Amino acid sequence: MRLLVAFLFVNLSLTTFAQSFKTSKPDSIRFNIQDVSNFWSAYDQLPKAASHADSLQIITNEYLNKASRGLELYREMSGSNAESFLEVIRKHPKLLQSIRANTLAISTQQEPLLKGVRKLKNIYPSSVFPELFFCVGKFEVAGNRTADILYIGTELTCLSKDSPRDEITNPYIKKSAGNFDDLDVVCLHEIVHYQQKLVAKTNIEQALVEGGAEFIAHHLTRKSTMQALFDQMNPALEKEIWSEFTPQANKPIDANWFLALGDEQKKRPGMLGYLIGFRICERYYKKAKDKQAALRNIITLSEPQAILEGTGY
Repeated sequence: MRLLVAFLFVNLSLTTFAQSFKTSKPDSIRFNIQDVSNFWSAYDQLPKAASHADSLQIITNEYLNKASRGLELYREMSGSNAESFLEVIRKHPKLLQSIRANTLAISTQQEPLLKGVRKLKNIYPSSVFPELFFCVGKFEVAGNRTADILYIGTELTCLSKDSPRDEITNPYIKKSAGNFDDLDVVCLHEIVHYQQKLVAKTNIEQALVEGGAEFIAHHLTRKSTMQALFDQMNPALEKEIWSEFTPQANKPIDANWFLALGDEQKKRPGMLGYLIGFRICERYYKKAKDKQAALRNIITLSEPQAILEGTGY
């Protein structure tokens, strides 16, 4: 993700998903939301189950056996089965109810997302787009991607301000779960990753990968999943963060710079690597004489050194 996005996105290449539906045309992007409907169909039948075995059969028949390629990818990655899904349903009753309406309204986010994708295509005509799958997972990852599949876990991307996050026990997941209103930003951030040429090996490269994707998503939508992080910043704190990051910039990727969970004792937010990358790209864009060329370089990261040199980093 998000990943994404304050998200845990894992790149997998699974032979199970060989058929490709990647497209270069924004209006040909496939949006798959049937898994969400199937989940709630199974959910609504559970109260009628006469036994535990019946409950497992409902989850299997109504949800898992009808899985899309996206849900199959998630199952392969997470080792999920009917038992594990049933346990999640029992442990998150209020949270699931709070997101139900949003998950069933995902189609309303299709046009805002397409609007952003069309803008991306205009800036970078060589853009290609994966097939999107909106599913309900087990509060583990907000998304996952392969060469042509973008899986979005709606249970972690369709929350509202009133959603009871206390039912999420993992502190990282609790912190990174996103609101429904930002779903288009989350998807665009991940779609930008499909355009990037840079394979990050160092902290500064990973900062450009994540911060660059978020900068472009913000440029396209005027929204950011990092707004809460921006709100916590002040010149003194940002200067301190930069001074700590600089000696680590060219070292191998340290996940602590990119995790959503910060250090509460030190009153330090998470995702600081994202922030650094965003600020670098922001400065590069502002200083660039050719704005369109600058945007294309941020999108592709084909010349990352030019971005760094263009900001004086």
